[in-house]
Amino acid sequence: MGTLSQFVMFILVAAQAVPLDTSSITGIVQRSGTAEPLDLAVVSLIPAGGAAAPPSVETDSTGRFSFRNVPPGRYAISVRREGYFGPLRHGASAPLVTRQITLTGQQSIPDLQFNMFPGASVSGRIFDERGVPVPGAQVYALRITYDRGRRFLSPIPRRADERGEYRLFSLPPGQYYIRADVTPGGVATGSDGMSRTTYFPNAADLDTAQPVVLTEGAERTALDIGLRATAAATIKGKVINNLSDYKNQSVGFTLLPHDPHIPIDNLPSPAGRKFNPETGDFELFGVRPGSYELVASANNSRGVVGEGHVPVDVGGGEVNGVTVAIFPSVDVKVHLVMEGGAAIDTRTLEFFLERERGTLRLRPSQGIDSNGVVTFSNVPPSMWSPMILGPYPDAYVSDVRQRGKSVFNDGLFRVEGEPESVDLIIQPKGPAIDGIVRGAARSGIETARVVLVPQPPRRKNVLLYQVTNPDAAGHFRFTGVAPGQYKIFAWESVPTNAWENAEFMAPFEGFGRPVSIAGGDVANITVDLIGENQR
Repeated sequence: MGTLSQFVMFILVAAQAVPLDTSSITGIVQRSGTAEPLDLAVVSLIPAGGAAAPPSVETDSTGRFSFRNVPPGRYAISVRREGYFGPLRHGASAPLVTRQITLTGQQSIPDLQFNMFPGASVSGRIFDERGVPVPGAQVYALRITYDRGRRFLSPIPRRADERGEYRLFSLPPGQYYIRADVTPGGVATGSDGMSRTTYFPNAADLDTAQPVVLTEGAERTALDIGLRATAAATIKGKVINNLSDYKNQSVGFTLLPHDPHIPIDNLPSPAGRKFNPETGDFELFGVRPGSYELVASANNSRGVVGEGHVPVDVGGGEVNGVTVAIFPSVDVKVHLVMEGGAAIDTRTLEFFLERERGTLRLRPSQGIDSNGVVTFSNVPPSMWSPMILGPYPDAYVSDVRQRGKSVFNDGLFRVEGEPESVDLIIQPKGPAIDGIVRGAARSGIETARVVLVPQPPRRKNVLLYQVTNPDAAGHFRFTGVAPGQYKIFAWESVPTNAWENAEFMAPFEGFGRPVSIAGGDVANITVDLIGENQR
């Protein structure tokens, strides 16, 4: 009798341990366009609001997964699988697929289906000018990306084997340029004054290269590249290091093209180099003709501790006598000035600095203090933009001031080797814009992008841009809009941040809907949807 009572009590306690209002979720992950299940996919259940997430699970041999005893709430289900991607949207394929769900309690959500696309591959051989295979050649699949108004080349690298054969695999669908170099730096030594950086099939630069479009699971073969020798220059000069303990620092060199049409390479540049830390003398080999900003960066275990910039014009032959003075990285204090009675909890805000050219982003070394000041340490000399994120969609930045002078047209301030202070003016509530995307009857309109773009001369100020997705009816809304002149664009497909690039925007300017923002909200704005292949 006692044993039976204990057993009944155990059942009651076990039942009480499982909340009565929990739900279950089951689903399957498949290769898109087929019924082929994908095993070993990692499925994560991510609660909204930052609550603790349950452990991720893997799909079994039938592609299935399940979550049990899930409390009510809003969740994102995220699925990843090595070598597989989500659908191509806005020129890119994410390495995961997601879905939003809401659980109200005691639900059973069965058979959620997630489809993923296999990555693509390209292969071929690398030959030198004589037609001889090049063992160990460095090969890159390059994609065009956009940031702060410039194009960038984002590389996926591989090495050719001993027969000069290469294969780049698990590539997300999209458009690529294939590039080969004799060595990872770009030229063998540069001692012969030639560069052998070559784009498929036999182009010296990106403008004359042939792009390769890869669909889901595509296998492109025989993409052979014949390396060509192109005249290149050598830059010789001296680094004047104004930092202490410079002998324990390494110095790196970067060449940034002044021409906005030329993409910035995310690979190390220039191709080859020599540097004497005792004398500061340097030589940079294999430099293509053009106009550049030469950046010399001093680095140690703490990161970039100093930087110098100098313009350099490169023709043929040698460029001699270039002097680059490196100045120390400094502290930058950003002071938040709340105007208009702003009731903002600064503890909920996120701050960072973004460099004008390049993808460098710095986070604060100290949190915001009682005076509303955020401190950034080791900020190299350059042009910087203060950025702020937080849960206040109606608030907006109305001005950026350096030494009492507004720099809001481009939103950038200069750091030149001395500690700097910047004021960031915050207003609690800005106007809103409501509108409809015309042509939104087609299905999937929710994945379109509606972009609020400032008119010149404020196109460089990334604080003024806003991006949103329309709802199923094509309705969109922007909040916290700083007063000024704008255009609104709606794209079926557009690469991220491409709207900041003047060259990309030129053929689309006629599609933008002008809007003027003063002190009040603006409603009933109609914007035409720009099709994927429309220009």
